[in-house]
Amino acid sequence: MRDRIKQFLAPPVFDDEEQSRTARLLNAVLLALLAMTVIGTAVTIPLEPSEYVVNITLGVVLVVAFLVLRGLVHRGYLHLVGGLLSTVLWLVFTFLIWNSNGLHNPAVTGYLLVIILAALLAGRYAVIPAVFASVVAAIGAMYGERIGLIPVMRTRTSSLLDLFTLITTLSLAAALLDFAMHSINQGFALARDRARAYAEANRELRAVRATLEERVVERTRALERRSEFLRVAAEVGRGAMSIHDVGELLPYLAHAIRSRFDLRHVFLYLLDERGDVAMLREVSAEDDRWLPSPGSRLAVGGRHPVGYTAQFGEPRFLEQPGGPPKAYVPMVIGRRVIGVLEMEGRLRQEDLTVLQVLADLSATAIENARLLTEAQASLEATRWAYEEASRRAWAEMLRARAGVGYACDYLGDVRPVKPEERISRHPEARSAMRDGEVVQADDFTVFVPLRVRGRSLGVLRLRKPEEAGRWSADDLALMGTMVEQLGMALESARLYQSTQRMAARERAVGEIAGKLRASLNPDEILKVMVRELGRALKAEQTMVEITGPIAADEEETATLSPEGED
Repeated sequence: MRDRIKQFLAPPVFDDEEQSRTARLLNAVLLALLAMTVIGTAVTIPLEPSEYVVNITLGVVLVVAFLVLRGLVHRGYLHLVGGLLSTVLWLVFTFLIWNSNGLHNPAVTGYLLVIILAALLAGRYAVIPAVFASVVAAIGAMYGERIGLIPVMRTRTSSLLDLFTLITTLSLAAALLDFAMHSINQGFALARDRARAYAEANRELRAVRATLEERVVERTRALERRSEFLRVAAEVGRGAMSIHDVGELLPYLAHAIRSRFDLRHVFLYLLDERGDVAMLREVSAEDDRWLPSPGSRLAVGGRHPVGYTAQFGEPRFLEQPGGPPKAYVPMVIGRRVIGVLEMEGRLRQEDLTVLQVLADLSATAIENARLLTEAQASLEATRWAYEEASRRAWAEMLRARAGVGYACDYLGDVRPVKPEERISRHPEARSAMRDGEVVQADDFTVFVPLRVRGRSLGVLRLRKPEEAGRWSADDLALMGTMVEQLGMALESARLYQSTQRMAARERAVGEIAGKLRASLNPDEILKVMVRELGRALKAEQTMVEITGPIAADEEETATLSPEGED
């Protein structure tokens, strides 16, 4: 029962704080009016027995009106209830004033209550209509008194009803003023709390802003540092790509990385062919008094960070107490680690990404230099082998022909060179062949070496008549070009003849093999082989004999015995 009463008396609660405040005020006023109406009606029955019907009727109407208004409050029609309540109270007080005594009726103080209630419930814009209506009602009451429309009992003393009305009106006015002051104080307190909250929020916002600005500055610096590192790494990489000798490349990488990144030292390790050992190949440092010399070895996969990095192919960053940090970065080609860069200096953890790019560029440059060196060595070996084969072929050809030489006069007649006319017996000719350069014997005679594949095979002697003038630089240049073309033509001719001989030999072998496979008779096969082999080799006599396997005790006798019968 008590809970139901509390629930009935409790004001409604809304999401908006201002609506909840207005609802509390309306609920309190309506409950107070209900209570005072019931009490006032009950009091007026014995005090004014002649007016009890009017008083009871008015009391019932007011109770019903207040209950209806309270129901509207719970439904959320706050502004409507505020306006209706002010209007109802104004009508009640006006009725009481006009019913008896006019402005002498204590109910006139109720207009103050109406004005205060209108201000609290409907706002400042409702005060003016409330004041205007109250003033008009008061003026009307005064006019009604003068013309006798309102009965005024000037000789009667104040009754208990007048006292009750005055007390009720003042109590409600005091309660409303207290509520107003309480609401104002709550508003001020809420404003102070919100001001403190806003101030705290502003402080936090300023702190967050300062933190964000610091982070932005740090991030900007980090991006600038990263950009600078990338630019330097690209420059070092481009420089490394232009060096094709490993012996020059390794010192360049170590020194360029240390100087461009402002490091204390850079150690460059390369793995052996099996990938089991990391050898220190290059060192670059500010102070090399306490540094290891190149050639130091570390096991791959050991406790040393270089071994760990070489085994797993992952960069490592180590802080040193009282010293600058160190970075160990693998040099990777594809998925294969070929070495490790050890760097010490003003480095950060986030620098590892850029340093890995630099290490990969260095690995690519080293691998390219290695491949180029191997390719050059292979090309040099091939060239040497080809030159050697060419030299042997020319030597064999010249031995077979016992030297080749021709002479031509100014009329264009060509004749073989006689043995006593050979120019190779001149010292100038031997010098030209030995040095591979043009030798000018006098103003009108020059000896030009004939070179094929970098080797001198012969020499040309050219002589001008005195009336034609001396050899000029243009003449010598043209002579060198023509002799170079001559060497290429001779080499091409030799290769062609060699190819023709090989082709003829292959054809002869093919023809003989075809004839041998044409018969299944061993005797016929032997006869064909003897005949065709003799023809192909132009042998004076060709013989074949099948004796069967030689026993071990007969081997020495067969070896020492004279040639058997044909």
